[in-house]
Amino acid sequence: MYERATGLVVAKVAGRYEQSEAERQWSQIDLVCKANHTRFILFDARERDYDVDPSLAFAGFVRLAERAVGKTIATVHRDTHRDIGMAGMLAGESVWNEVRFFLDEEAARTWLCRVARADNSEPPAAAAGA
Repeated sequence: MYERATGLVVAKVAGRYEQSEAERQWSQIDLVCKANHTRFILFDARERDYDVDPSLAFAGFVRLAERAVGKTIATVHRDTHRDIGMAGMLAGESVWNEVRFFLDEEAARTWLCRVARADNSEPPAAAAGA
């Protein structure tokens, strides 16, 4: 989950979305961030199936975002899940995370590196070439 070479926590999720499983996953993501002293997360949900209305899922997404307060998160979704990506982004922003959603991983990684440099944080190693 932690990429030493890039300094990112990369979480790839698959299968059907279930709130309790998502809460467990985000708790684990937060622990990995703390253990590796990073706040940069690449959350890849392209293989996840969302059988939920985004407007109804918003409250659940806020509970997930509360498990990662203060993080910079790039989420990657399939084109067919743009609405889920937007709901997740808004939920994350509502609890003091910086969140953006993308349709491809390269763009997400580039954004994370740009944010790290702008914050004068130690950028992930990938930023050197970005």
